[in-house]
Amino acid sequence: MAKPLYVAVSTQKGGAGKTTLTAILASYLYYVRNIDLAVVDCDYPQWSLFRLRERDLALSEKSERMRKAVHDTWKARGLSPYIIEQSTPEDALEYATMLGDTAPAPQIIFFDLPGTINNKHVINLITRMDYIFCPMTTDPLVFETSVTFANNVQNQLIGTGKAGSIKGLYMLWNRVTSRERSKLQTLMEGFIGKLGIPVLETALPDSSKFRKEGQADKRMSVFRSTIMPPDRPLLKGSGIDELVSEISGIIGI
Repeated sequence: MAKPLYVAVSTQKGGAGKTTLTAILASYLYYVRNIDLAVVDCDYPQWSLFRLRERDLALSEKSERMRKAVHDTWKARGLSPYIIEQSTPEDALEYATMLGDTAPAPQIIFFDLPGTINNKHVINLITRMDYIFCPMTTDPLVFETSVTFANNVQNQLIGTGKAGSIKGLYMLWNRVTSRERSKLQTLMEGFIGKLGIPVLETALPDSSKFRKEGQADKRMSVFRSTIMPPDRPLLKGSGIDELVSEISGIIGI
């Protein structure tokens, strides 16, 4: 049985959108592309993804409209929601191994990692990833910490041979306005290019839709959810379709 791909959307500071992107990518791949996957939330002690799942399920129990939408989603695909395991960094690989032994085995296991590399367990996790996607924004503080994280992984782990499992490290733009993309983004990409770290072509816009969770209203439009895919009308202009296609081509699914 083939080992699942270990994939992390990771950086070392809040504000770059790593947890939101992990949730949206996992739900899109699972509910839209029918890719078997699981998530290990080891971002201790926040466990934001695990708590998002709790909110999703609680709302589906309270709202008849949400319950029907969730039922229709699962029935149409013959699925149940993908597994989200709550873990500490030191136990995350053990959980991943157990998930890899389930049937059907997941093709991908996403890891929501803590926002630090000053921890031996987190460093060990990073070295075991197959692919790492590091989000960044044009906010100078977020940009600096994201690039520092990626550069440290590139130089101190990949470059020294301590991260034998990593097949690819990529940076990606998140929460970018059209004005920033034409000026500041170009300047910043020049700096990243000198570090030899590849940047994905897809840039995600700064939009409130990325924070839109389920609500007990008539439209039932959802974007960030672990029990439903992003709402199709909301996907327009979000860049998620393009990002999933680009990432799928890189990791080979």
